[in-house]
Amino acid sequence: MTKAAIFRPNTYMLRDGRALGNADLDTLKNLILALVWRFTQEDYRLTDHGALGLVHHYGLPTWNIDFTGHIGVAGVFAGSGEAPVGRICVLPIRAFCHAVIVNLGEHPWAERPRRQHAFAVIGAEGLDLKSDGAMTKLGARWYQFPISAGDREWCRAKYNKLTSLADDPTAGFMRHHVTEYVEAKGKLPAMLADFLLERIPIVPRVWRVHGYEKLEAVLQNLPPSALGGEDFEHEKGWSRRYWSLEFADSSWERMAGWEWPPVGSIFSDPRTYHGHPDHGHPDPRSSPA
Repeated sequence: MTKAAIFRPNTYMLRDGRALGNADLDTLKNLILALVWRFTQEDYRLTDHGALGLVHHYGLPTWNIDFTGHIGVAGVFAGSGEAPVGRICVLPIRAFCHAVIVNLGEHPWAERPRRQHAFAVIGAEGLDLKSDGAMTKLGARWYQFPISAGDREWCRAKYNKLTSLADDPTAGFMRHHVTEYVEAKGKLPAMLADFLLERIPIVPRVWRVHGYEKLEAVLQNLPPSALGGEDFEHEKGWSRRYWSLEFADSSWERMAGWEWPPVGSIFSDPRTYHGHPDHGHPDPRSSPA
């Protein structure tokens, strides 16, 4: 995209065509700012730009425009869509004089921007990299190339690896902290809950316990696949019940009686993993309690 998502009206559309209303948009803005604040706290210690990069790469609209410092990654993203022609925008180093450009390729927490050698261009509202102003001020140059069926197949395979969730140890961060936000601030409007379920990764947050220091657990983040599976589609039903005003369920009830496991254990936040329905666990699609 050539314009920051937070300034694009179609950003706030659900797949079925519904558009978020003003109250939904106000709540979404508060949620985004709360998540950015959360990722700047002591356990993450990200800068504001680093926190925005994490929030952006895992699904929520921000002021960032995606770039990469790797020409191969740029080609993969340009060639994995449906269009018969791919387009790549190139920015020279002097663009730093006219826009804030943040290197996310060495992000201390988020795996996805590291894989993608990501940069973020942050500009004022209305900045569009296809505009004459961007061409002049930023020196943006566009190049296009044809995409064959074979090219597209190859690019899509690479794209899937760059955006894979199952082997991403930070994929569960957003869901985890949205759940905490709801616990602290209250349930979300149903349409906004559905919007979030379509955009952020609905996968478990997983850790291994390395040890304990006084009252603090020393944890290693692990990918969702560490739980022995890669299909977590049924988890959307649980998060919908926890987040949406349509349901009475409370995620906090999942923490009743919960204790930290022994050193060496692999475990997930109970609010983000409920087992698999085929293994005798309740089906979250049933009517709310």
